[in-house]
Amino acid sequence: MKKSKAITLVLITSSLFLGCEDKVRNQYGSWDDCVKDYQDPSKCETETVHSSGSYHTRYYGPWYRPSRSSDYLSKPSSLTGRAIGVIRGGFGGSGAHVASWVTPAMIRQPVPFIRKDWQKKVEEIGFHFYEIDGLLYRDESVYYQFSSEEVDKIEAVTETLYSMCLELVEYVIRDNLLESFAIPEQFHDYARSSWKRKEPSIYGRFDLWYDGKGEPRLLEFNADTPTALFEASVIQYYWLQDFDASKDQFNSIHEKLLEVIQKKIHRYVNGDTFYFSSVKETLEDYTTAEYLRDVAIQAGMIMTTKGS
Repeated sequence: MKKSKAITLVLITSSLFLGCEDKVRNQYGSWDDCVKDYQDPSKCETETVHSSGSYHTRYYGPWYRPSRSSDYLSKPSSLTGRAIGVIRGGFGGSGAHVASWVTPAMIRQPVPFIRKDWQKKVEEIGFHFYEIDGLLYRDESVYYQFSSEEVDKIEAVTETLYSMCLELVEYVIRDNLLESFAIPEQFHDYARSSWKRKEPSIYGRFDLWYDGKGEPRLLEFNADTPTALFEASVIQYYWLQDFDASKDQFNSIHEKLLEVIQKKIHRYVNGDTFYFSSVKETLEDYTTAEYLRDVAIQAGMIMTTKGS
């Protein structure tokens, strides 16, 4: 809460200084966008900042004062609209103390190059369903760029939604509403005892609507048989290493899976048989189960394979 109040105060202070001929400059998502707008690399600058435990590079055009016609070529109205935000600096020597910036919205970025033989690369690490029913399932021509603030928001919203789901389960169990959720009666006692024993969950997938501006909205929570796990955890990580290993990726799926299986599932199983089942004829489903089984092996669980 203190962080939010501090940011609000900074923005208010900056707006007060605008009446004293504030300097402003445009912020860009990439160096190339800045150069394309100004047609002069000498007018573009970079700045490396540390935020949320990692380093990020920001790209800026030159400073200008909005009301001066001599600075016309630096103004947003004269450019092509590639800028993702405007940095405001205070008047005179106070600028460093009241500077603020407009957080960029989530950006859909074109990829400057497609990995050569990318299909072969993903097949080598076990991903074979990049096409489904003759249609391209995986698209490497674009990616989405998020600010650290947007990542923090998505993470916080996800935690809140999961807590709300657990509260709902408690309500359903307490008020005996299992039948309303089409859970067969022969499984009611098992569901109640599972909840009472606090049996651990492994993972789920929230599908969210988010445009980088408003609040994220829940579309669906896949808590039963969520796929898209292997490609999100492993495939996109290796894509980033080939595309630009210097960039950061909000992706700790593999590490968190390993942790929950080591610290919760392994201890809970305690020598009993732990089954991984899938529809073997469906490659997406089978790959998801095989990936989970591989993580369990890494977590120290002894595995055997049974055909069906």
